[in-house]
Amino acid sequence: MRLIAFFIGLLFTVNGLAEITVGKDSQEDSFNGLSCLERNSNDGVEELWLINFQSERVSHWNRMDVELKEYPITRVNQKTIAWTQVADVHPDINYVYVLDRETMRQSGTQISIDASGKPKVVARWFSECKMLPYTKLIAMIEVEAEKNKK
Repeated sequence: MRLIAFFIGLLFTVNGLAEITVGKDSQEDSFNGLSCLERNSNDGVEELWLINFQSERVSHWNRMDVELKEYPITRVNQKTIAWTQVADVHPDINYVYVLDRETMRQSGTQISIDASGKPKVVARWFSECKMLPYTKLIAMIEVEAEKNKK
């Protein structure tokens, strides 16, 4: 049966009835945009991330430096995506993000490491998130980057 299915697929491909493409579209399939708005803030800022499921990396849109900064994903499964961002200026400060993929609710925790090496929770917040198509996220980032040039 598998052999029959293989030959039918091969026949469709040879006759041009099946389209096989690799490139931009397949790249976009492995990327997802993520937009999150903090819930416990009156003047919430929209945070943007680019998630690469293939390499298990997440890139945060850093508005101050006008660049995407990449961090490793520490956990990914059907329910959760988690990652840690280490501050550039203060490497003793970490930001831990956990996104619940079912509710699209994200928790963020700022953790500092004291002089004795013990972690301390400095702040905690929650955000409502939505997934964005790769192309939409990139377009949003390009608009922001252009504004920052002016």
